[in-house]
Amino acid sequence: MADELPWQIDTERPMAIRAERLTVEEYELVAVQIAADGAWPEEIRWEIFGPPNNEAPIATGRADTFVRAKTEAVRAWRSLAEGRTAQKLPFT
Repeated sequence: MADELPWQIDTERPMAIRAERLTVEEYELVAVQIAADGAWPEEIRWEIFGPPNNEAPIATGRADTFVRAKTEAVRAWRSLAEGRTAQKLPFT
């Protein structure tokens, strides 16, 4: 599901082993894999940035694989988009 979308390499995250981003409408979905260091274990997470403040994530989560992080980000974005659409409809 997520791999079929045009994810791009994200070079703005120097701490990441791997990072990719996907822009959909006014949202930016990000999947990040951060290397373990002496104090922290490896972490794979996803984030969604969007309105009203595109600087702070509006949704985040963790995943056990990088592909799953991308999939979960897309799933969360779809849920946000569905909620936004439902709020705009006068009869819902």
